[in-house]
This record gives sequence, structure tokens and C-alpha cells, in this order.
Amino acid sequence: MRSRWNCVRRFNLNQRNKSRFDQREFMRAATRIQEYREANELPILPDWKKFRATWLDRKPGLFFIDLEFSTLQDDDCFYEICVADVDGKIILNTTIDHGYSIQGMYDRNSDAAHQGIIRKIYGAPSCEAPRGALTIGQVAEQLSEYFTPQCFLVEWSTNFCDYQHLFKALKSVGKEKIMPPVQNVFRPPFARRLALQDFKISMRLSDLYRLLCHDNDTLSELAHRAEPDVRMMYKLVVLYFEGTLRPAHRTKITQYLIRAEHGVCARNTTGLSKPASILENLGHYDRVPQHHEKSFRGLVEEAEDLKEQKFEEFRTRMSASLKNLTTRTWDWKLETQKWRTRTMS
Repeated sequence: MRSRWNCVRRFNLNQRNKSRFDQREFMRAATRIQEYREANELPILPDWKKFRATWLDRKPGLFFIDLEFSTLQDDDCFYEICVADVDGKIILNTTIDHGYSIQGMYDRNSDAAHQGIIRKIYGAPSCEAPRGALTIGQVAEQLSEYFTPQCFLVEWSTNFCDYQHLFKALKSVGKEKIMPPVQNVFRPPFARRLALQDFKISMRLSDLYRLLCHDNDTLSELAHRAEPDVRMMYKLVVLYFEGTLRPAHRTKITQYLIRAEHGVCARNTTGLSKPASILENLGHYDRVPQHHEKSFRGLVEEAEDLKEQKFEEFRTRMSASLKNLTTRTWDWKLETQKWRTRTMS
């Protein structure tokens, strides 16, 4: 199993090196996107708010799915599936047993690209059957414990390819009724393209994950396997939903409201835990006790006034120091940003 993952990692690293752009350009783009996310509220269409509300309430009817298949095959079979629930917990992750040996999977198509997909998922050619794989019927039985016609699905595609492959596979065993309608499928690439429409960047899952979540490159190196793709997709979707609630201004603590009792917590770009809601937008959290709201509002207003007062003192002190500078230059914008970061840390 370890050698199989190493094979996938080497394959993806080679592919990434072929199209790798200058590292400085990558860091420059990541910095601009980070500043944009901190200063702007991400747009969201009305049809997408039902997915966000399900995630905010942690309802059990939201699932993140990813299927691995070959577009060179005429049939609609897939080779691997991974499903995560609303909390990002993996509830199904398996390869598919189609009744062939691994060598038989290779022999179905002599194209090198197709055989590369088979090698990445099943390993080297062998006369043995795939180990630990499930049949379509067994996959349908497990999904029937979670899926309902009213649930929501999230897939990283532009043409519902994962939904269509899964629907046809379940239909072959008479279990298509557990699938929701196509209107209940959320496609994050369109949301990300809308949110980052001013940036000419790739909407490929692994590329976008490296730009927005560059805290762990291991997942991007294992791209095009079902489980790593689901984990990357979950993080990107959560970041998008959090970004549509309110921009993460580090310099204004009035942008946040402590919501520990509801379990809603966002993460800023530095990885520090921050509450997800804000004082100015309590529409979704109308269950907040009135005395909690008033006490916290007074607290943050006092803190905000104190912060502004200290900042004015800092500006006055720096202005006086600038007059005495003769041999070196002073980056006013940089020093101001450092002070704000230290104040909010």
C-alpha cells in the first residue's frame, strides 16, 4: 500500500514539475489572494445558500464525493470512490471490484493514459483480484445508509461527471432511488471562479489547494486519488463558506462574535481559530441570548476604542521619529502593518 501511494506521489510530482511556474510568481499570487480574502466578502448565489446553511447547522444531509474513472473507456464504470460527511469524516473510501483481475483491468484498454490510471489506483499488473475492493452492490448498500433523495452532494467538477457515473452505477444494481436530484449537487469550481474572478488562476483542485491552503503539500502531491481529493475539496469548500459570511479583517475585532455553543468556528489564514459570525449580521443566529449579545458588544466596543487610541499614539510617535531620520529610509506601510499584527495577536 505504501509503494502505491509513493507511485502516485511521484506521478503527480512529475506532472506538476512539467507545468510548474516560477516559485516567486506562485508566492506572489498566493499573497494577493490572501489579502483579497481578508478584505472582501466572497459572493454567493441564492441557489448555493442551502448548501451553506446545511454546513453551518451541521445537518447530516451534506456529503462530499469524489470518483476516479477513465474518460477513455466507453462504459461508465469508475475505479475508486470516497465520500465524506458534513464534518469532513470519511464514511466510505474504497476501490471497485468489477470482476476482473488487475491484469484484466489493464487489458481492457491498451492506451497508455488509461493504463496509467489503473496503475495509480490498483497498482502493478497482477493476476490477483484487487485487494480490499468492494463491488458496486456493496457500495450501494453502504451508501443507502446515508444517502436520501433529499440530501445534498458536493463534487469538484463542471459537468456533474461524478454524479452521473455514480447514478448509472447505482442504477445497474437497482439503487438509483437513493440519489438526490441533480439540483442538489453543489459544484465548488463555479463558486471559486465567481469569488476569484479577478485572478487568472487554474481552477484545478490541487493547484487551487496549493494557493489557498499551502499548509500541507502532501495532499496536493497525492491528487487524483479519491481520498486526498475529497479532503482537499472539503477544506476549499469550508473556506469558501466562511468567506461568504464576512471578510476576515484582522484589524477589526468587531467582525467576530463568539459562538461556542453552536460549534461554528472559522480559521483565518494564519491558522488561528476565529469565530465565524459577526455582530452586524445576526440573521442566522437569532437564537443568541439577548444578554450575551449586549455584554459582548460592549466589550468589543471598548476594546476597539482602546486599540484606535493606541494606534493614534503610535502614529504620532512614528511621525516624530521620521523627522529625525537622515541615513535610512522608513517603510511606513510595512511598520504599520507589523504593529497591527502584533496588536491583534
